Amino acid sequence: MASVLSQPHFHNEAAAYARLEAIVWPEGPHCPRCGALDRITNVKGGRMGLRRCGHCKREFTVKVGTVFESSHVQLHLWFQAAHLMSSSKKGISAQPKSRPHRRDQPDSVGGAGNEMVTVNPGSL
Repeated sequence: MASVLSQPHFHNEAAAYARLEAIVWPEGPHCPRCGALDRITNVKGGRMGLRRCGHCKREFTVKVGTVFESSHVQLHLWFQAAHLMSSSKKGISAQPKSRPHRRDQPDSVGGAGNEMVTVNPGSL
């Protein structure tokens, strides 16, 4: 049985865009500015997933209006991180430690210790 992380949208940027489009636009793309569903065209020679609305003449991608909009991190890496955070039973450390330190020494951000952030997969 193959791992869930072996699916294409975890490793291929084009597959990640296709997966996000299927999630955000189940009935097809729509303009985030004017809401038009028709006259949406792909922009040739533009960045990946770039589309143009024929009504308001604005360009947009599927990332507009999501948490991914201003990120410079590739979308497939976001998918990997989200999957790992939601599937971990013990949580993900908010501040990964390269070396252990004493509990009474403050962290660089002012905390005191090895606090863990746990994510409940049911709350996502």
